[in-house]
Amino acid sequence: MLKYKIKKIKIFFGIAVFIAISSLFGFFYFLNIKNSNKQNLSLNKNQQNNSFISVRTQGAVKYDINFPFKKGVTIREILFKASVLPSADLSNINLETKIWENKNIYVPFVKKTENIQKDMSSKKNNKFNSKKISNENKFLIINDKSSINNTNNKNTYEEKEKLKQKKIIQKTKNTHNQNKEKKIKNKKTKNDFAKDELSLNDIDEDFLTKAKVNKNISEKILNFLKENKDKKITWKDIEAIYGVGPKTIEKMQNIFIHE
Repeated sequence: MLKYKIKKIKIFFGIAVFIAISSLFGFFYFLNIKNSNKQNLSLNKNQQNNSFISVRTQGAVKYDINFPFKKGVTIREILFKASVLPSADLSNINLETKIWENKNIYVPFVKKTENIQKDMSSKKNNKFNSKKISNENKFLIINDKSSINNTNNKNTYEEKEKLKQKKIIQKTKNTHNQNKEKKIKNKKTKNDFAKDELSLNDIDEDFLTKAKVNKNISEKILNFLKENKDKKITWKDIEAIYGVGPKTIEKMQNIFIHE
């Protein structure tokens, strides 16, 4: 009986030892697999991070934020995602350029030259029309003179008076046309005010508030004016300030016109 009990204890002990060893082996095997999985995940993350870049779009775009892109993305794809504004000037940007690293892309605005060209063309048309009118008046005078020469026999006192009246009417027409030309020349357009650079140094907080300029942009403009007190400030200088766009310039120019 004693031998049987000892044998039973040995078997039980052996089973316990086997279970302990196998559980330890299984535990270490599980830890090893877990660590290897973590390493694989970290490697995959690093590979993914290395294959992506961050691109910031600024200027004439709808979304002024950072975008994640795969390396080798073209500027065309970036600007498509950033949603380019209609006032964007893409003439000097190569849209097929590929980007391989983190970068900031600034899209400039189109300069307002169309209004200037319209004003110039209207002035030319006005000058042309005034010349045409004056030539027509000269032609009328010549015809009148020729008619006088051809009708020497009918040059009565009444006809002479009529001719005098015609000349007076023509003179008044000429003076009227000249006055029109002077008014057109003296008339100031928005672009003429835009060229007026004398009062830009006097811009203050009240002026910017009247123009309904954003507070942050107002601070930037006022700081720029303080730093450049001795310099003669131009519209180009103000337009070059970061954050100042065509809308801000237009608001400010409108205040110059109405005041």
